[in-house]
Formats: sequence, C-alpha cells, structure tokens
Amino acid sequence: MKLEIYKRAPNATIIDICHDLPAFNPNASGRLLQALVKDLPDNANVLAVVDPGVGTDRHPLWLEIDGKHFIGPDNGLFGRIVNQANQVTAHIIEYDHAKVSASFHGRDVFAPFAAGLEIGKPPASKPIAFDNLLGRDWPMQLAELIYIDHYGNGMTGIEAKSVKKTAEIGINKFRLQYARTFACASTDMFWYQNSLGLIELAMAGQSLQTELSLKLGDKVVVYQ
Repeated sequence: MKLEIYKRAPNATIIDICHDLPAFNPNASGRLLQALVKDLPDNANVLAVVDPGVGTDRHPLWLEIDGKHFIGPDNGLFGRIVNQANQVTAHIIEYDHAKVSASFHGRDVFAPFAAGLEIGKPPASKPIAFDNLLGRDWPMQLAELIYIDHYGNGMTGIEAKSVKKTAEIGINKFRLQYARTFACASTDMFWYQNSLGLIELAMAGQSLQTELSLKLGDKVVVYQ
C-alpha cells in the first residue's frame, strides 16, 4: 500500500498510526481508530483498511469529516467517527473492477485514491448520503477488549471519563480497582486511564494477558 502511494505521490509523508487493529473486526477496530485519529491535523488523509468483506458489494468510501479525509470500506469502521462529527460529506469511490484484485482493495483501490487526494487529483467518486453508513448504530462505548499490547495490557473500548475512579472493572471473574499509574497500583491487577482516554487493564511488571488468558473480544463489566 505504501508503494502504491509513493508511486503516485512521491513526496507524501506517511505516518503509521497502527498496523495491528483487531483483525476481521470492524466494530472493535472502528472504536480504536476513533481514539487514535482525534489529534490528527486538518487535511490529514486517513487510509484505514480492516476489510473482511473485501471483494463484495460493500462500498469503498471517501469521507470528508471535519476537515480530515477518511478512505476505506463501508463496513462500520468509520461509523462512530461520523456520529461525533460536525460536518460530513460522503462519496463512493469509483473504479474499474476488472483492473483490481478481488482480495486486496487496500493496495488497488484505497491507496491510489489516498495518493490522488495527496496530490490534489482524487480519482472518480460520486456523492452519497451518509445517513445509512454502516456502524452508525453501534454503541459509542464498547465494553470489551479491543487491543492487547506486547506488555500484555488489555485496552477496552470504554472512555475512562465515563466511569468513576471508585468503580471496579470486571473481566474473566476478576474485579480490578483503579490506579493512576503503574507505580501507584496497590494491587497486582488494576485499571487505569490510558493515553487515549480509554480504560486499560494491566499488571505492574507482568503480563495481564498471560495471567488471565486474555483475548480480543473478552467482555468487561463496570461495577460503579
């Protein structure tokens, strides 16, 4: 995908925000993407592809959202971002189906379109109403693990500011109490507000994933 962008826009600056969004899961990926892109500058072109429906009749999208551009599949990935936006314009990307791979639209459809935006020459598209984009009815707070990092910490899709610091977070029959930092934790397992503003579950100096056999999609419960 980077190669396709550089071929068409050799002066483009590419920043890798994340290369391991939850596989096959636009719901969890969309929740994480929403948290990751909030501080991007105006006119940023965001190419996001978590696309288990690649090659089907799902729409390829170009969305203009509050001064930023989002390119990717209409499978719910951008639903929450649209819901929080003040201004949205939606387009379906047009392309010759006979000239692209059925299984790699990231390279053959979305990356070329992103490159076209970068140089001010976007390929063909047609406007559509954004009211019916997939994912707009998905809950803003996602009470499950949406990311597990290499330390074994488990990130949830719940905004920390929506939960009292006296709350306990339940997962796999365990209840975790709040700590502001790893060094402040009074128990082995705890929850804290991570740098994206989301509730994250952790152990100080150990892997919570190993300790509790965590996996993506594990449900969490808030006990207020």
